[in-house]
Amino acid sequence: ETKILKKLFKFLQARNEVVTDSIETHYYKEWLVDAEERVVKRLVAYDTEQESVLEKSLFRLEEEEEHSNGDRDNVIEILKILHWYRQFDAERVGSEIDRMNCRALSDESLGHLERSAKIKGKQQRLIEEVLPGLVQSLNHSNDVEDRHLARVVVFKKDEKGLSRHNIKDIQAVLRDPPKARKVFSEEKWMDMFR
Repeated sequence: ETKILKKLFKFLQARNEVVTDSIETHYYKEWLVDAEERVVKRLVAYDTEQESVLEKSLFRLEEEEEHSNGDRDNVIEILKILHWYRQFDAERVGSEIDRMNCRALSDESLGHLERSAKIKGKQQRLIEEVLPGLVQSLNHSNDVEDRHLARVVVFKKDEKGLSRHNIKDIQAVLRDPPKARKVFSEEKWMDMFR
């Protein structure tokens, strides 16, 4: 549409330059100037519309990038917590092995038992206090994305409990498919020359 409008504008300018200023061409010259103004207004309106569409898309992409970065950070933190849990587990097992190698009910054996209990307490705090907040944040982010997708897309052949072998059969269909734009409606085309 922009290319056509620009060609039309160049054509009108070229015609305007060729036409002489005389009494016979006065109305024709006014019509050319008026047509140029209408084309310029249409170009400005079209550019504004395109800019609005681009701004909406850019805003959505920035929002998605922010959510994606937050989710990635949450997943990294969850993986760190699970790694620490595993490290504490290995430490606790090592302490239990050391306790088994000690004489029963000795001070050294009790020291290893206390150490195991402290490590188990750290593990419990990680799993009960820190991890749920991160998981809840990640679940909230997923729920927000699901709600957004539900407004935009319908998933065909998606069922609860679907096996991973059948995931390839799921189809995503836009709820409101984009409408094909016409370059010009007849009315708009005729309005340019009125």
